[in-house]
Parts: sequence; C-alpha cells; structure tokens
Amino acid sequence: MTSKEKIEKAWELVNSKHIETNDEIQLIRYAVRIARDLVDRDTPKKTEIGTSKYFKFPICPNCKVELNGVYKHATKYCRKCGQRLEWEE
Repeated sequence: MTSKEKIEKAWELVNSKHIETNDEIQLIRYAVRIARDLVDRDTPKKTEIGTSKYFKFPICPNCKVELNGVYKHATKYCRKCGQRLEWEE
C-alpha cells in the first residue's frame, strides 16, 4: 500500500466516525489533510505550457506561476508553491 493509499484509508476511517466535537478526531483530520496535501505536492506533475503573443513558456501545474525553462534540469520544485515538477523532454 502506497503512502497516498494509507493516507486515504486513514481519512476514510476518521470520517466514518461522526464525532464532530472530539478534539482528537479534529486533530487527526487536520493531520491527515496536511499529509495528503504534502503527498500531492511531492508527487511530480508535468509542467504546463503558457503562451504569450510571441512565445511559449512553462508554468507550474499547481499555482500557474511562470517557470524559467532555461533551468529546467536544475529546477525540480516550483519556487512559489513547492510543487514537485516533471519536465517533458
């Protein structure tokens, strides 16, 4: 079972409990949500292509910030949101 699958299973287990006032359950839900976000951010996503009137440029698939394609082999993460990037060759 992958980390992502384990997180999803934990989320299902926590959400199957209908205890909304329990501080521990709320803390577990928060921790699982943060873990899920971190796994998603660390899973490489292919860069997207943005265009202007004269040229094309890579953009982050998560936050849509323009990336510097010149340094694509050195840039493994978005400088703004931290998304792990997968550059197409």
